[in-house]
Amino acid sequence: MKHHFVPVDFGNLMDSIRIADKRGGRIRFSDRRAVESFMADNGLEVSRFEELMRTHNLPMTTIISSGLMKGLYGYCIESKEAFVYFTSNQEFAPLRKYSEEICFDIALSYASEAREGVVLPLQAELEASGVSVYLLDVALAPNEPLWGIRFREGLFHSQFFVPILTEHYLARGGSAVELFDIARATVEHRGDEFFYPMIPVVRDASELPHQVFSARGAEAGRFDPQSFEWVRTHVFSVELSQGIPWLARFFTSLSLNAKGIRDSGFLECLKTHIDWIELCGGPNQRYAKFLIRNPALTYHHFLMYGNGGVKYYGMGEPSPAARRRSDIPDPSKAIQDWLSMKDPAPEPSSEEPRSGSAVKSWFCPNCHYKGAPTWKKPDHPERLRELGIVLRYKEGLAMCGNCGRTTMTER
Repeated sequence: MKHHFVPVDFGNLMDSIRIADKRGGRIRFSDRRAVESFMADNGLEVSRFEELMRTHNLPMTTIISSGLMKGLYGYCIESKEAFVYFTSNQEFAPLRKYSEEICFDIALSYASEAREGVVLPLQAELEASGVSVYLLDVALAPNEPLWGIRFREGLFHSQFFVPILTEHYLARGGSAVELFDIARATVEHRGDEFFYPMIPVVRDASELPHQVFSARGAEAGRFDPQSFEWVRTHVFSVELSQGIPWLARFFTSLSLNAKGIRDSGFLECLKTHIDWIELCGGPNQRYAKFLIRNPALTYHHFLMYGNGGVKYYGMGEPSPAARRRSDIPDPSKAIQDWLSMKDPAPEPSSEEPRSGSAVKSWFCPNCHYKGAPTWKKPDHPERLRELGIVLRYKEGLAMCGNCGRTTMTER
C-alpha cells in the first residue's frame, strides 16, 4: 500500500473536531490501545507518521474515529495547516484549496438512484439561475479514497446542505454518513444561518417514516437512532412533487437572501404551505412569524425581520395572536406589508442585458479558475423566463473555461 500525507482544509478540520468531540467520535492519543487498534485497522505506521509530522513541523495530532472525516490528522494552529495520513493504492485527484469564504450556495447529497431524474436536472436549473452548486458525482469516481473529506470540505464552504431523501438514501453507506454527520453540524450552526442550513428534498413528507427512515442499511444502523429521529421529526423539508422549477426558484431565492440580496421568491413559494401568521412588535421593531405544519409533530416557526433576515425559531403551537392562513388572502404580501419590505428595483430592461466582454476580471468559485469565460446560449430560454430569470449578459451564460460550470463571477 502507498502511504499518503495530504493537505486538508484547516477550517473544516477544526469544525469537524469540535463536532466529533460532542458526539464522542474522537480517539485521544492518551488511549494507546485505541490508537494502536486504529492504526492497525487502517494500515498506518506510527514511525512513518511521526516522520511526516517532523518533516512538516506539525505539533498536534488527532484521530476522528467515524463519519466523513474518519482519519488520522496532523495540524498546526499557528500556521493553520492540516494533513491527513492514509494508505491507498487508488488514484485520486488533489483536494481543492479553499479560501475562508463561502464558495458554493448549495451542496447536494443523494443516493445514486436519484442522480439522473432529480439531481442533475436540479443542478442544471440552479446553475442556469446563477446558483453555485457543489456536487460530488460518485458516478465519476465511485472508489474515491478521499470522498468523505472531499464532500465535507465542499459542504463546509457551502451555504445550504440539500439531501435528496428517497427510499435509497439511508440504505447507502456513503449518503447515510453524510446525513448523520451534517445533522450534527446543523444543530451546531443553525442559529447563524439564513432560514435553515439543512433543507432535505423529499417526494412526500408522509413517506419519511415508512419509506426513508425504515429503509436503513448496515451503516445507518450503527448510528445513534435518535439523530435520525431528530431529522425525521424536526427538520423542515420541501417536496419534490412541487417540481424542479419550484425547487430551483425556492433555493435560488434563499441563496440570494443569504448573500444579502433581498428576494421574496422563497416566501412566494411557501405561501400556500404557511398555516399561521403572527405579526409582532412595534413600529420600529417589527417582525413576522410564519408557521408551517410539520407532518410528524406540530409547527415549524420561522421569524422574519424588517431587514429581510429569516431565522428558524423551533417547533411549537401557534400563539393566541396568530391568524390562520385562510383568513389572509395573500400571506406573502401581508408579511411584507407589515415589515414594509420591498424587493430591490429590477436591473435595467431585460431586453438590453449588458455586455460581459467589458468585465475586466472573472473568477470561478467552483474550481478557482481566473480568466475569461466561454459563452453559451441557454438551451431552453423559455424555462428561464418561467422562472423569472433574466440573463445578465448579451453573450449568454458565462461558462468557466476550466471546469465548464456556469459559476463565473465578476471580480
